[in-house]
Amino acid sequence: MNTTSVSERSRSNGEEFSLSGNRILFISDTHTGPDGFNGVQRTMERSKKVLQQWGNQVFVFQTNEKRSFSVPGHPEVRLSVALPSHFRQVFQTFRPTHIHIFTEGPIGVLGRWMCKKHGMPYTTSYHTQWVDFFAKNHPLLSKLLPDGGWPFIRFCHSRAKRVMTRTESIRQILLEKGFSNVVLWPGGVDTEVFMPCDPIVWSNLVDVDGKPVDITPQERTMLYVGRISKEKNLRALLSLNIENTRAVLVGSGPDLRSLQRDFPRGVFLGVKSPEELPPLYSSATLFVHPGKHETFCLGAAEALVCDTPVAAFTSTGLVNLIDHERLGVLDDEDLEKAVRAAFELPPSNGFCAQYARERYGTEVVTRQFFKNCVPTSL
Repeated sequence: MNTTSVSERSRSNGEEFSLSGNRILFISDTHTGPDGFNGVQRTMERSKKVLQQWGNQVFVFQTNEKRSFSVPGHPEVRLSVALPSHFRQVFQTFRPTHIHIFTEGPIGVLGRWMCKKHGMPYTTSYHTQWVDFFAKNHPLLSKLLPDGGWPFIRFCHSRAKRVMTRTESIRQILLEKGFSNVVLWPGGVDTEVFMPCDPIVWSNLVDVDGKPVDITPQERTMLYVGRISKEKNLRALLSLNIENTRAVLVGSGPDLRSLQRDFPRGVFLGVKSPEELPPLYSSATLFVHPGKHETFCLGAAEALVCDTPVAAFTSTGLVNLIDHERLGVLDDEDLEKAVRAAFELPPSNGFCAQYARERYGTEVVTRQFFKNCVPTSL
């Protein structure tokens, strides 16, 4: 990978900028503990990796897991608070040339306020359909909030010079809700790590509790990778009753033990490192995502790069990701119908991997991310 100073011309205003030698501040309410295994955190880490390889400094200001607290009724959502003095110290010592805010939680909101106070331009990104999630899971609260909570989401992004989002369909939703300066930043996959691999023997693995995995060579596998939490709708996947088929879940989260108890035929492998994931993706018959509130779905993109097709509900983000009939099958209401249809797809033979690699390689999307960023003039 090229780590020398690179100068490119911005498409938006014709000004020259450098892809190296910058000091980039990431602000996020996600965290790095076991329950922080999610698409936003992984996207941030991969962006950081590429930017550093290009010769930039990247500082991440995010939730401290040891000082975090759970949102009442949603233990999977952990937040923490910071003080203005913490941000002042970072501004004074790190002196960021670019600032990007990833989330709409307490740290993201405080970061927004501190940028405004210090007169520093910044960008934000919109990753999660929280308004839709609360409308489904807390309909009474959603009805009490003005426009279901959209005014608060708009507030979080209102002063950003640019708001980045994953797909054109989500971009259109944000524009309809009164957002401005919304630009695309597709999700990225680390193609130095994720690629088609030789299949593994499932029975050689052990689950999260150290027990041997009992999947036979004759059984098809439906793989899910991500947080094990309520908003991912994993009961819909584990409830599927399809002959000769097993569900395999990778990740951790607050619903892990209850799902293990309620679905003993499910296989729960726990958290895996990025290097451990490609053989799992490549060995699965399908990647199945039952969530309905995705703005992109990083796990689906990783599966495609590993040449595994996808079955899922027709969530707004996945509509743009699964945009070719050979990549997978989506269904508005019936996940089982999507899975059964995806099982009938012709062998990919490298099509999914090449198609996804050209669109979602980390360098490609990180370059787009940096083009969307704005300088703080520090």
